[in-house]
Amino acid sequence: MICHSKLRPAEWWIQISQNDPPDVLAMNFIPHAGGIGYSMSMLYIEVFEISEHDNESIEKSIERKLGTKDYSGMTPVTLSLLI
Repeated sequence: MICHSKLRPAEWWIQISQNDPPDVLAMNFIPHAGGIGYSMSMLYIEVFEISEHDNESIEKSIERKLGTKDYSGMTPVTLSLLI
């Protein structure tokens, strides 16, 4: 979220999701154009590790992670890999 906040500067809050998916919910408030009120923006985040010790490609690791859960209604936003 620190990296994402560099792309979308805002005050972000994170929460561990009670449902899986997603693993984490990230939220921020967006002021309305007229200056009265806010809308809440939600970012759904899935977390998993890709290790140099895996015996599969990064693409296969992502397919394996995404292939076992229902992600309907969610929009993928960003994929960050820390290797």
